[in-house]
Amino acid sequence: MAIKRKILDVNTDNVIFPDEQALLDEAEKIDKLQNEYIKREQESAKKEEKRQKLEDKTVTKVEQKEIEKKAEDIKNLYVLDYWMRCWDRVSYYNELSGQAMFHVVLGQALNTFKIFLEDNSELDWRLHYLLIQDSGSGKGRGMNMANRVFNHPKFLKIEQFDDAKLPIKRTFKSHKLGRMNAASMINTFELDTKGSIVKDDNGIEKKKKGIMESNDFIFSEEARQLLSPTQESFEIQEIIMTGMETIGSSNNVYTKQLTNYEESCDTRCSASLALTTRPFGKIKQTLVESGMFQRFIFYPRKLSFEDRVRMQKKSSFAFKAAKSKTSFQVARLNLPFWPS
Repeated sequence: MAIKRKILDVNTDNVIFPDEQALLDEAEKIDKLQNEYIKREQESAKKEEKRQKLEDKTVTKVEQKEIEKKAEDIKNLYVLDYWMRCWDRVSYYNELSGQAMFHVVLGQALNTFKIFLEDNSELDWRLHYLLIQDSGSGKGRGMNMANRVFNHPKFLKIEQFDDAKLPIKRTFKSHKLGRMNAASMINTFELDTKGSIVKDDNGIEKKKKGIMESNDFIFSEEARQLLSPTQESFEIQEIIMTGMETIGSSNNVYTKQLTNYEESCDTRCSASLALTTRPFGKIKQTLVESGMFQRFIFYPRKLSFEDRVRMQKKSSFAFKAAKSKTSFQVARLNLPFWPS
């Protein structure tokens, strides 16, 4: 009892007890700082982990294949846009010609798919293009680009199906017309050293194919010879217009009776034609009277002074860009069909 009484007699008036709320606030502040520190450390660790993954990332063959497939799908969806971007880098301010040539190439590519009509002729997918435009305007460069597309090893033509129903593919064949003559355009018989027609084991005459039958794309950067009203050009015009008739029809066969031989030689054509020339004298009369006006996509274009200036400016800028490279080999256009 004495001890208890002594404790109760202690004077507590001067004893200072800590503020309970202040302790709670301080503890909460410390806890908040700790949480923020932990959060910063976690974010920093995630960033470091992500950076490390990017550095260590290697694209597997499967992933590379998927990337290439997606890129190819995108390219196929916007094939005309892709074509025009390539065209504008070789032939300046000739957009309408670029679109026309795209459909010439597309028509020849679709020509491998045969759809037969009631008269046993085929649905002809081909389009033919004739451009009349001033010299030095880039029309020939556009034709050469289309030719590169046809000659590209990945641009294939389905020629026929074998016994296993598998497609036989080959590259497209193209020919650039120079000085034209009728003899080189059509088929002829193969002759032996005695001048007699060579025959195969079945007794059928062997033929040597001419330009019209042996090619898929025939183009000319200067077709003035064809469009001039001369005796030589009349026969060439007849050969070309016969080749532009519907594939599989009798009108698509050009028959030539060869001198000193009883047999006649037939020439068939499934090629697409693209011709360019500059304006000259009697071209309008020749086009209308020969019938070529109705068979070609015909585009006569007269360049204005402003058109010429724009073309020359862009051409000079392209030349400067090429000259600034270490070599012209490096400065070649980065096109998928640019030859190595």
